[in-house]
Amino acid sequence: MNPSSIVLDPKPFHKRILELWENWQTKDEVKWKLADALVITQGTADDENPYKKTNAVQTYLLGYEFADTIMALCETESAKDLYFLSSAKKVALLEVMKKEMQEAGNPINIHFLVTSKTDTPNHFQTLFDAIKKSKNGKNIGVIIKDKMPGPMGKQWEEAVAASGLNQVDATVGFSDFLAIKDAQAIKNTRSAAEVTVEVMKEHLIAKVE
Repeated sequence: MNPSSIVLDPKPFHKRILELWENWQTKDEVKWKLADALVITQGTADDENPYKKTNAVQTYLLGYEFADTIMALCETESAKDLYFLSSAKKVALLEVMKKEMQEAGNPINIHFLVTSKTDTPNHFQTLFDAIKKSKNGKNIGVIIKDKMPGPMGKQWEEAVAASGLNQVDATVGFSDFLAIKDAQAIKNTRSAAEVTVEVMKEHLIAKVE
């Protein structure tokens, strides 16, 4: 991903992050497994496994995959908070989301934490503190089978294990969130299908024949 070529669109992000929050608020135990906070972890690029659920959720929300990035959605009695832990360059790209959300009156507050060799462990603790204040403060809802590859992922897993928090499998909840497509997502899916058909006609079918 070349940061200089990326332009994020805040409008679908605003709509979709609210939809994710509202879906989580249904408190459906089958889907969300009593998750007190939702965490989406994306490690280093994994070309051997490009179809992970984590990739789909992050791309649906942001429009791109942000490697080595952690998102945490938390809720207290007085606030709805979304934390991003990522590199300085990625945070600079994501700043537009915060500005536009504030101007639009979106009720979710965005907080940015910038990774570094010295600060990342402290930022993990900031996330854990926020999660422990969210709802009952015990369970982190994650896509359990999607591991976070890379050094940051290893650090995160070790930190979670030592945090006293439980990880619960909220995969069904995230899948349910992705299953309800808005008009733009349906349009994108149709466009992708049309391109795939054309590629098959022009190249694959001719080779098979």
